[in-house]
Amino acid sequence: MALEGTLHTALLEIYRATGSLLDHANFIWLSQHPDLFGSEIVGRSSEKRRDAVMTVVWAHLGGSEGTTHEEMEEEVAKWPLYKLICWEFYIIVFSHCSPAVNSPTTWLAFGFCLFTDNPTRQPDGPLGYPLRPLYSQLVQRCTFDEFYEAFTTASLIALMDKYGLKDERTSMPQAQEFERHLSQSPNRYPDVWGLKSFILFPDQGPMPSLLLFGFHNCRDNKDIKQLSGVYYTLFEDLEVPPFQILEAAEKDRLFELITTLPGYHLSNTDKRFLRRVLNTKNRLILSKDFKLTPETMKKILPRRT
Repeated sequence: MALEGTLHTALLEIYRATGSLLDHANFIWLSQHPDLFGSEIVGRSSEKRRDAVMTVVWAHLGGSEGTTHEEMEEEVAKWPLYKLICWEFYIIVFSHCSPAVNSPTTWLAFGFCLFTDNPTRQPDGPLGYPLRPLYSQLVQRCTFDEFYEAFTTASLIALMDKYGLKDERTSMPQAQEFERHLSQSPNRYPDVWGLKSFILFPDQGPMPSLLLFGFHNCRDNKDIKQLSGVYYTLFEDLEVPPFQILEAAEKDRLFELITTLPGYHLSNTDKRFLRRVLNTKNRLILSKDFKLTPETMKKILPRRT
């Protein structure tokens, strides 16, 4: 059986990379059971796990024990959008997981976008740390209706404080940024989070929020990939604060920000590329009197040569 490109192969490589920390008994067992890691088996296991968690969440919400999964899904499908988002988030929390960037709605809505999705940069805990334990405690202390109401009114911070979680949330990293983020309307988040979501999960495709960050000046997919790589470095390697990037974008000063970052060395070719794609007109776009017309479009869009 060819193992290249499979989950089994990836797990073996992770075990080998641990070196002296390797649990040899587990490694031997893993080596001898590639058949248990086929996509079909793993897929069935994931479905069963989700079904089991749905049952737990349904009971937590006060639902009937005899409700089938099909009946749950039919009922939930009738709910308003924000209630659906809370339902999906509860399933994630009760699964002892965190929203990943490839689930951008919950990843953004509940503040996980503030923390890195890179496990190598999470020495103190799992993805989403320290939000996982914070939300795990909250959903056990409040009712689902309270959580839903707090989410729709941008008052999750007040709900956490009401249930005795103020010390936990104020002592965690980026506490002020987290409070600021959750205090915004779920209807609208700063465009920089759309940028970060796209950079970490490009399969979701372009989005309007990318306009502020130079992507409309990209001529082809090669340009998009190169500019995405620059922003990836800013977010994941240099850990530039997202609102510093946003502020620079709003002032049309992204080129100056990026080319003067300590420790970020760019070739002259890279600088020429960035000067071209980061030639933005955001002060015009964001001005109070701006209207989208054929004339203003000519000012915004680059001239093709």
